[in-house]
Amino acid sequence: MSATFGSADRYYSTNRPDAPRDKQRRTLEERFAALLEKYDRELPQRVDRAFKQWNGILREYLRSETGLRLTVGEDTRAVPVRIRTGLPDPFAQILASVDEKEWLLLLNRSAIERAGHGLDFVQEEFDWLSSWEMVAPSPAKKDEVQNTAILFGVLGEVIRKLAILDKIRAIDQDTLGAYFFRLWRPEVHLYWMVIGFTAAMLGIPVEALTVVVTIHELGHAYTHLGRDIDGKRWETGAFAAADAGIVEGLAQFYTASICKKLYERFPPAWNAYTTLLENQSGPYRAHEEWLKDTKTGGEVVRMSMITCRSTGTETLNDFESLRKRYREELQKDRRTNVVADAKGSTGRQRP
Repeated sequence: MSATFGSADRYYSTNRPDAPRDKQRRTLEERFAALLEKYDRELPQRVDRAFKQWNGILREYLRSETGLRLTVGEDTRAVPVRIRTGLPDPFAQILASVDEKEWLLLLNRSAIERAGHGLDFVQEEFDWLSSWEMVAPSPAKKDEVQNTAILFGVLGEVIRKLAILDKIRAIDQDTLGAYFFRLWRPEVHLYWMVIGFTAAMLGIPVEALTVVVTIHELGHAYTHLGRDIDGKRWETGAFAAADAGIVEGLAQFYTASICKKLYERFPPAWNAYTTLLENQSGPYRAHEEWLKDTKTGGEVVRMSMITCRSTGTETLNDFESLRKRYREELQKDRRTNVVADAKGSTGRQRP
């Protein structure tokens, strides 16, 4: 059985997100920040700008997709989003367990892979490239190119075997951002250091990954605090007690749905979502089956979510039962409407 979303061991279950760090933790974060600053000193600003550019748009999409509202009449539940310097506990623990050389290799993983592909091309086409008037005389000999290509191949293999990569993939908590739901006023944190590192490692734009993380974390806020048509919210105790597969599955489902709708305006968001998903596991993939229902999937998930919230559904199996029930009901209604339309088309007067 997977953990509940709000179990005590999850760092975002705390009501003290700004608790002081010990000296060892501060040193780790300072060293990691220095590495990232050397790679791209604009990373925090890029995350901040991307969030501010898309914040209002993403919230509007979430209201539309979920059918939930944080503001109903005079009742407003504002959910602030903060760009944070520092590392969430699960990510910090992994970084502390490995050599800094592994940090550096992973940070440059995408660049090394691209360079390797480029070297493969140069190696295969060396004869004509080296004699081409645009290049000749070649500054490198054929065996030098071959040896460099071998080196990049070795580096790529080393990166694939790094234990840290598997450890990061195995994390079953949000680390790119977090929704602190136990605060008197819940808030979202976006960790620019983790977003910047992950974007570089996966070879995706920082801005696109920021959009994906923002949707996901605000998705938690909307599914928790948003009021449905009857004015009901997800009671915090029940929200915390729900299987992580339900809570993360809903956030992932709406992230996928919104990234698809954004495609014409911002294609990199969809690529960032799919690339990140390939490197996730456990509760972060619970929604994949839900996405296969392209005709009624959104309506089925929304109905299942509303019932889940109102009844205190806790297990992923029970949520799947709700989803199956509503899918069958919608399919039955559609078949009934098709039959009715067919009868109406014969010329008989419909009631």
